[in-house]
Amino acid sequence: ALEDKEVKAALKQLFLVSLGPATLAGVARTALAAWDADLEAGATGITPKHILAGCQACGAEDLTVPLVCELSVLQLYLLAGMCRLEGKRVAMYNFEMVWEECKSIQQGRDQLGKYSRAAAWRAFEGLIATGA
Repeated sequence: ALEDKEVKAALKQLFLVSLGPATLAGVARTALAAWDADLEAGATGITPKHILAGCQACGAEDLTVPLVCELSVLQLYLLAGMCRLEGKRVAMYNFEMVWEECKSIQQGRDQLGKYSRAAAWRAFEGLIATGA
């Protein structure tokens, strides 16, 4: 199963984003669980389908790790504001809403005071460009 071209490409994609042994362990656990489910149906061995299921399950979650590691402090504040809005069930939001949410998080701490509105806007545009 590991010699399959699709499996090789999927594993390579996971490791291109600087993920290590924990990701490989997750792929293995998911692949084994998929194989176990197929054993009852008469499967005899692990197939590329099982490994690809593991890659897909682990890849979707783990691809966000490198993205977050590359964000600036201001972008992390903005991302937290976006998450809070989504937690409040706000389906669509804009920079103004996110900026106000960030300021409400920082009540009394003045961490955002060192950032200008223009800098926050540029950081917000950068987040949008990355797909965050």
